[in-house]
Amino acid sequence: MEFKAFLKEQELIESAGNLKGLPKAFIKELVTSYNSLGGKDSTLQLFKKNAKQKDVTAAAKKCGGWIKPGERGYRHLSSVEIQAKADKENYAGVVIKVDGEWAFMAEYDEYTQDGGNYRIIVSDGSIATVKRNKNHGKIKRRVYDQFDSQYLKANEISDIIDFDQEVDVYLVTTDANRILKRQERAADRAVPKISATRKKAIVKFLETKYDGMISQANTRLQELTQKISKQVNSIISNAIQGKEKTINAKELTDSLTKEINNANSLAYYVSNMVKTGSIKDKKWDGTAEDTWAYKKFKELSKEMQDKKL
Repeated sequence: MEFKAFLKEQELIESAGNLKGLPKAFIKELVTSYNSLGGKDSTLQLFKKNAKQKDVTAAAKKCGGWIKPGERGYRHLSSVEIQAKADKENYAGVVIKVDGEWAFMAEYDEYTQDGGNYRIIVSDGSIATVKRNKNHGKIKRRVYDQFDSQYLKANEISDIIDFDQEVDVYLVTTDANRILKRQERAADRAVPKISATRKKAIVKFLETKYDGMISQANTRLQELTQKISKQVNSIISNAIQGKEKTINAKELTDSLTKEINNANSLAYYVSNMVKTGSIKDKKWDGTAEDTWAYKKFKELSKEMQDKKL
């Protein structure tokens, strides 16, 4: 090893902080790899002792921000997505002990590559692989060659990790100070500040062009919440007088949910346009097209008008 490489490695180990004791390859992956969130102030949290394959995949998915398709929101983030986003920001990786020794790291990639979603990194820095068959042309069953895939299916993890031994899975937390510095750098590269006049002009344009849709959505939401409040108050008032009264709670809550979802969507699109100060994006040829937020705003406007949402 050349002196420069040796010196760099020593600096990495000395600055590892709470990660000291992990294999060098793991520290490098957690601290210096692309988009890594680990650092000297990271900590190790036991996720599962005497773990099985399902625990490895669960921990890897947690760090990967995985969400079941049915729990994903459409126009706004669901509570599950918010939690997944927080997990991805709070955990930098998964490290695994086998019989008390640091042996593997586990990673998850939502987008299937070479037939699998998981990567297993060995303590020496190598990546576990499996053989995949590669077909050519339209002849599906004829195998022409094989290749080593770094991406494993869930059931192939047990081919690499022996779960008959004592396997303990740990989550590595992110380094808050490192994330803060990254956010500060991102802020320095952010778009220029948008004047208050321009922000007001965008909102006024949207209100004027779309017949006060933003104000109407706000009014409907306020009226509905007042209606629900009155209904609830009337139940209590009748009860005090010894009278019984019931309301259609599902109808009211369904209506409220619909109005809240619409308001959330409108707010999200308007906020995006106000932050960027634009409803148009310039193209390479000098022409302009609607921004993503403006396109979605118009789609929602038409839907609200067509369905009278």
